[in-house]
Amino acid sequence: MTKIKLMIIAMFFAIITSNAYSKPILDVIVPSGTSGNAFAESNLISDALKDLGYDSEVVVTKNCVNNKAYMAKDTGRPGVFLRDTGRYVKDESRNCHVEVNDKTFVSVFYKRHQTMCVRADEPFTNMADFLKDKKKVTIANTASLIDGIYDDLSNDTGVKFVRVDYNGSKKIIKGLVAGDTDLMYSGFTKREINNKQIKCVTTSAKTSVEGRPPMNEVFPNWHLNETGTLKYWHAVNIPNSQLATVKADLNKVIESKTVSTYIKKAFMTPGTAIDNQKKAFWDIVGVLTGNKLASK
Repeated sequence: MTKIKLMIIAMFFAIITSNAYSKPILDVIVPSGTSGNAFAESNLISDALKDLGYDSEVVVTKNCVNNKAYMAKDTGRPGVFLRDTGRYVKDESRNCHVEVNDKTFVSVFYKRHQTMCVRADEPFTNMADFLKDKKKVTIANTASLIDGIYDDLSNDTGVKFVRVDYNGSKKIIKGLVAGDTDLMYSGFTKREINNKQIKCVTTSAKTSVEGRPPMNEVFPNWHLNETGTLKYWHAVNIPNSQLATVKADLNKVIESKTVSTYIKKAFMTPGTAIDNQKKAFWDIVGVLTGNKLASK
């Protein structure tokens, strides 16, 4: 056999071997900054995907407009990004429409409770006493929240709730701890639960969570007192033929030890335990918008 033939055969087997052992690609894109839960969770997911044999990178696009531009590119690397109900509503209000449909809505990551917290050194007994004799309170939250979210609370309690927007959940906590605000409203995650400088006093769960009374008792007339946050994976340039596999593998990510522990410690409901996932998403969006948002 000639040397040239041997080289051709060797190259042929090299190509076959390379294709046989090439890793599937699924990047995790972050359409926000690097200071909040979305960035931390995206790294958690990317690591879990790598454990499943994926080639996965975390790509930070910072905002909705940049993210749409990234999605329009032919990068050759399919991916997903995490998006929650509140972020969807805020993006729509800013005319940054990213359609949610059967091809883009992969599956739900989790449903999370919301919480309100005070500083740990606050002599807090209950919300009624905390608000007593106050004309207004400032409340830290992410900038992604919709406008007018506290109007019902202000009208019902007679205390004006003044929102203070921060970019990222880490900064919300820093603002409260620094004394820049009286309260904070955020996701009830491991970060909030384990922080010794704050005290989370209620959640949007329907019943008490480790002694914390539910918001439906603390603020019985607030339209968001039982509304948590549902977070899903949005597909980015994933071929239709691969969607089912990606969905199955993302369910495996939820069930992985690191991610399942993260979900459990924050009292969240994993997507694998949620039926009619897309309907659950739109139901929360409907509550947030008063069913006024028609764009899907």
